[in-house]
Amino acid sequence: MANFNGVQAALIAANTESAAVWSGGKVRSITDTIVYAAQASGSTLTMGYPIPSGALIQGIWLNTDTSTSTTTLAFGTAASAALFAAAAAYTTINTWVPVAKASSALAVLTAQTQLIITTAVGALPASGNLIVTIEYTLD
Repeated sequence: MANFNGVQAALIAANTESAAVWSGGKVRSITDTIVYAAQASGSTLTMGYPIPSGALIQGIWLNTDTSTSTTTLAFGTAASAALFAAAAAYTTINTWVPVAKASSALAVLTAQTQLIITTAVGALPASGNLIVTIEYTLD
């Protein structure tokens, strides 16, 4: 049977050192909460501190105590609203849900990046909480 290497294993096999963010970097996180207040469709929600240049996104998770119903949330930046995750409704409550798409975890950020959530389709609930955690590797 054939053997296949992961991207980092192939670099190691070729005696090429991978960047620290891929192997051995420090995992850090940013967590922020949005209090629902019937924010209108098209609103932007700025989350936490900016993610530093050179970071590699490991994942983005959310936990909501109130369903967004048909209202969708896209996770991205001011320049690209769905850079990290396409717009989707989140109806699972009180459970951590991964939201980052795989392609967002494939590139090291080349500039400081502010996570922005963009709402669409309808207003957010009138009350409740949305918690978002971003994990990234740096150093």
